[in-house]
Amino acid sequence: MTTPQYPGYPGDGSQSGHNPQGGGVPGYGVQPGYGGNPQAGAAPGYGPQPGYGDQPGSNQQAGYGPQPGGAPGYGPQVGAAPGYGPQPGMDAGGGMPPYPGGAMGGVPMSVGDGLSWAWSKFKDNALILVAGIGVWSTLSLLGGFNFHVTLNGQEYGVGFGVPFGGYISAAASLFAPMVTANMSLKVATGRPLEWNDLFSFPNVIAGLLAAFLSYVAMIPAALLCGFPAFIVLFLFYYSVYFTVDKGVDGIAGMGASWNILSSHVGELLPFALTGAGLYIVGGITVFGWLVTVPLAVLMTGYSYVRIQGYDVVR
Repeated sequence: MTTPQYPGYPGDGSQSGHNPQGGGVPGYGVQPGYGGNPQAGAAPGYGPQPGYGDQPGSNQQAGYGPQPGGAPGYGPQVGAAPGYGPQPGMDAGGGMPPYPGGAMGGVPMSVGDGLSWAWSKFKDNALILVAGIGVWSTLSLLGGFNFHVTLNGQEYGVGFGVPFGGYISAAASLFAPMVTANMSLKVATGRPLEWNDLFSFPNVIAGLLAAFLSYVAMIPAALLCGFPAFIVLFLFYYSVYFTVDKGVDGIAGMGASWNILSSHVGELLPFALTGAGLYIVGGITVFGWLVTVPLAVLMTGYSYVRIQGYDVVR
């Protein structure tokens, strides 16, 4: 397991000192030096921090009550994924500051809000998003395609491909999810996009494994009748996001994705259907995918962050 790419979600299991209260991504045990500290989670030498719930034995300063939009004491958030409970020190007076820009709560999570946020962020980062997603989408299509139809005994067809395109396409299909997950998470958490993000692969081995096994899992489902493949795709859609965000291994990322998506089908299925619609519209309009695909990618980052009880940077 590697260091999380974006540490700092309070209660997401990615920070040192987190002791999972049942479920969650494995591997984030109590770090030496934090267990048994009356001010769990606080840095040594720094006394109780005002404003994060009642401090045992401390005199809280006036004006630092519960923060707007957040539960008093930063308790578990309504709708948050199971297994991502509060960190030690949040309720006990550790005073851990919120994840940069990732405020607790926020406006209600919805497809409308997600699409509006994605459009706003797309306009702010249009050039790099179009370039990055365009490059990887093009590489993924180099395997080519063939279409044939027979009319009145005469076969007609059209095809496209490049030498070794199939190998390039297969490799791109494994690496592209890491790039898109990394870019969407950076936007969702207020980090500026850089051009080297187009070829940045955080936690690469775990990400490749998660992407590969997710594709493999869809094969038998697709052979059944096709529809089960979409169910598998839905349940494993956050696999690479967890490897990039939390630094977990590929299997743990797949398990976390399955748990959170299967537990929040009603909330996340509309996002999946909207994303599929954006891909379809982009394909029909030929060049429209340069806009619709980045929107779908950003909405995935939005739903990933919001379903865990935190807001995106706006």
